[in-house]
Amino acid sequence: MKEKVKQIVKKSPILIKFFRIIRSREKLKNMVPKKIVKGTKNVFDIDKSAILVNCTFDVAGNNNSIVIMETCYLSNVKFYIRGNDNLIILHDDVKYNGILWTTCSKSCIEIGKGTTTEHNVSMQIAEDNMKIEIGNDCMFSSNISIWTQDWHKIYDEKMQRINNAKNVKIKNHVWIGYDSKILKGVIIGNNNIIGTDTVVTKSFEDENVVIAGNPGKIVKRGIIWSR
Repeated sequence: MKEKVKQIVKKSPILIKFFRIIRSREKLKNMVPKKIVKGTKNVFDIDKSAILVNCTFDVAGNNNSIVIMETCYLSNVKFYIRGNDNLIILHDDVKYNGILWTTCSKSCIEIGKGTTTEHNVSMQIAEDNMKIEIGNDCMFSSNISIWTQDWHKIYDEKMQRINNAKNVKIKNHVWIGYDSKILKGVIIGNNNIIGTDTVVTKSFEDENVVIAGNPGKIVKRGIIWSR
């Protein structure tokens, strides 16, 4: 039956035009972000040159801002905000696929110019006044997770908290391999490589090194990488 339909369509210029129109409309529909917004004074500043495909803005709170700069390409991205006074900013030429997630107040996720990801990258903040900062020209593979907290609070015998949230900073030109995890408080230096399946639990501010393993450690120095 499908073959017969294909043959009929091939022989009919009108049907060909009709299906092209339908496909164009579907593409345009996918390029209009879905917005679920509750609250006031939330700002969506999206440059006209940015391309958004199958993206969702799910925001509940006040005074939150999402800024997407020139020639960004976002595919299947969910912006999820619960709280007030949060900022998510993507600088020029960012390519992203995954989730940008904050459930707190006064937090910031910032991705630098020319940084790219493959699929299913997750950046998550769940405590107030935290920041995830990604530098320029970084290259992320797929299934990468970055977060600033342990998700559950831990206390000592005197009920003093011992696992406070901490900022994450990845500097410029860092390549992160498939299925890696970057934990709270981590700083990664310029021009580094993080290997596949690496769990980074502490900072590595050295430059031009390869970090690999669980927990991550420096396994090679003096490297240079390119796209």
